[in-house]
Amino acid sequence: MGIRAKLLIPLLMLVAVFAAVLELYIVPRGTETHFQQRKLLQEQQLKLLGITLEEALLKGNLAQVHMTLNVILEQQPEWQALTVIKPDGRRVYPVGTVPKPDDKPFLIELSNEITHLDSVIGTLHLIADLSEIVAEQEHQQRNLFWALILLLLISSGISALMQDRLIRRPLNLLANAAGRVAKGDYQVKLPDSSNDEVGRLMKAFGHMRDQRRHAETELQVLAYTDVLTGLPNRAQFNAHLGEALEHCKGSYESLALLFIDLDRFKLINDTLGHEVGDQLLIEAGARIRQCVRNENLVARLGGDEFTVVINDVHLGDEINAVVNRVLEALEEPFLYGSHEMFISPSIGISVYPQHGDDSNRLIKHADTAMYRAKEDGGNCFRYYKQEMGTNMSRRMHLESGLRRALERDQLILYYQPLITLANGDMCGVEALLRWNDPEKGLVLPGDFIQLAEDTGLIVPIGEWVLRSACTQYQQWRAAGLGGFLLSINLSAKNLYDPCFPGMVREVLEDTGMQPSLLQLEITEKSVMQNAEQTISILEQLRALGVRLAMDDFGTGYSSLSYLKRFPVDTLKVDRSFVSGIPGNPDVCSITRAIISMAHSINCKVVAEGVETPEQHDLLQSWSCEMAQGYLYSKPLPATEFQAFAETESQDARERVTRSYTLCDNPIG
Repeated sequence: MGIRAKLLIPLLMLVAVFAAVLELYIVPRGTETHFQQRKLLQEQQLKLLGITLEEALLKGNLAQVHMTLNVILEQQPEWQALTVIKPDGRRVYPVGTVPKPDDKPFLIELSNEITHLDSVIGTLHLIADLSEIVAEQEHQQRNLFWALILLLLISSGISALMQDRLIRRPLNLLANAAGRVAKGDYQVKLPDSSNDEVGRLMKAFGHMRDQRRHAETELQVLAYTDVLTGLPNRAQFNAHLGEALEHCKGSYESLALLFIDLDRFKLINDTLGHEVGDQLLIEAGARIRQCVRNENLVARLGGDEFTVVINDVHLGDEINAVVNRVLEALEEPFLYGSHEMFISPSIGISVYPQHGDDSNRLIKHADTAMYRAKEDGGNCFRYYKQEMGTNMSRRMHLESGLRRALERDQLILYYQPLITLANGDMCGVEALLRWNDPEKGLVLPGDFIQLAEDTGLIVPIGEWVLRSACTQYQQWRAAGLGGFLLSINLSAKNLYDPCFPGMVREVLEDTGMQPSLLQLEITEKSVMQNAEQTISILEQLRALGVRLAMDDFGTGYSSLSYLKRFPVDTLKVDRSFVSGIPGNPDVCSITRAIISMAHSINCKVVAEGVETPEQHDLLQSWSCEMAQGYLYSKPLPATEFQAFAETESQDARERVTRSYTLCDNPIG
């Protein structure tokens, strides 16, 4: 129903109510009022007539009386009959005819005494019919009121026409415009609006249209843009990759997909905070963007994962050139305030159509290749190969088993002794982690430690190792052993965890372990990832009374300036140097230099992986204090190590001169 019809219905209802009130209330009330007024007028006229007849009645001029009455009846058509009644009751000079009361609803009878000097000389009796006068008045009233109603209807019609022009048409335009805006058409234009209510409504609609257009533009940007870096997000990446693949299928072109993951980003983010981590991601995204052409897409999928879609690839050298530019760009240090951060990327590459002909396969294969790059140490790139899929399945199965291992008490510790080179006495023991898998048997740490690092499982595993080793050490002391150092390896994540020193303190208190007999080992690479943060954590550990050793020394890139600042007590020469003794003169020179340098900063030296008496003798001659390796003992379960420790003091010197026939590779 239109606006006009909606406005007409209440108008008609108003007219009907007005007509009913007119007929039932206004007209009857008006008629009664007019009747009373006419009746009062008749009474006044009758009095005047009595005054006129007074003289004629006194003189007895009856003819004059009769003539006057006839003239009055002719002049007053509503007067039907006039009678003069003398004081004795006789009626004289009746004039006119008396109508029947039933025929005349407004018939009245009036009487007026004619007096002279306070004496009644006669009475005038009048019968008048006011029906025609009252009816005429009613007719006039009705005509007047209906004229008013007609005027109201005409005014309403004119108003409706004005409403059609001023309200209905603009509202229809507004409704059509709203429908088009709802469908996303923001080019709709409205006529110039006036300053009335409709005009203000149109202006408000125009403002709302502009706001909605702006809001949808922002939503479109947010839906397809990563808020942090300003790069395309996962949604835009998926759409772009799908379109690029359709184009390649039609033009027989190739396409390369790069998956880039930032090594050690989580460590920096957890250590220095999300603000620093966010700035690093912004800078990393900008550097990657500068390494590719404008027509190639660089997107951030989330976290520290970026992707690059390289269109129209003809040669593998083109892909390698882009990848090498990314590696070089991310190799430069990231500066934020006083922090200097180093990260590296692990890059996985899949190529259409060699590695898949749809988005899902290319993404899956690039992701798999990226994980292979991580497994290979990071800071490198790998193309997808079919056998990687098998390795990924194995990795997932291994991760699932490792999560259960901690819950089901499948982790165990082996212990390898440290020997004093000068006298062959045992001076310490290193706790080494093993996984006793029900299906695979004894799994060495090289097969699962990196996975534990990547998944974060290394944190609860590290606490378990520390607590279990300290508990075992206290059991040995109760059995009469002890007094030697207990060495435990730390994860790089521990060095960036501000809660780690508190956890160590708690373990020492719970187990009763003497802090000076506990030595925590950190790798050279891990301490250099964020030297300032590492120094803070190490100083807190030293404050607890524990000893610190730098493991795998010589494989990283420590600077002497930093090395002097690290509060370490011992440097452990990596087995890669010891294995070259005595056959490689260069290795011998480097090893001697490391030992000499360690002594210059008041650190003791442990040589790892000693397997022959010749290595033992040379290291001793170079003033290396301690050693560990298969020459002395392979890693042993706790019970076997206890037996070894109990007999070690009796024949340690004899064992130094023996060679051990080894059946497997050294484990450290």
